[in-house]
Amino acid sequence: IYVGEGAGDFCPACDLAEGDALLCRAPPSPPHLEFGLRRRLLEASTSSPGLRTRHGHPASVVATVHEWRSGDDVAALVAALVTAPG
Repeated sequence: IYVGEGAGDFCPACDLAEGDALLCRAPPSPPHLEFGLRRRLLEASTSSPGLRTRHGHPASVVATVHEWRSGDDVAALVAALVTAPG
């Protein structure tokens, strides 16, 4: 389980494997429209050719992404993920 919100969290998110969970902060209220991690996830999902990991490989995230808005959301997601079967 990795929790992030900023653009600096994107490279660690690319290191996660299938079956891992990435908790990504959801878009905030205006005037802020995006957090860096979510923006980079969107760029990677649209096959942005210039987006690369810190190792120089094409960027992709294979972990399951869960959005959160508050600390309560994070606590609930972590509790659900650690008690989920499998």
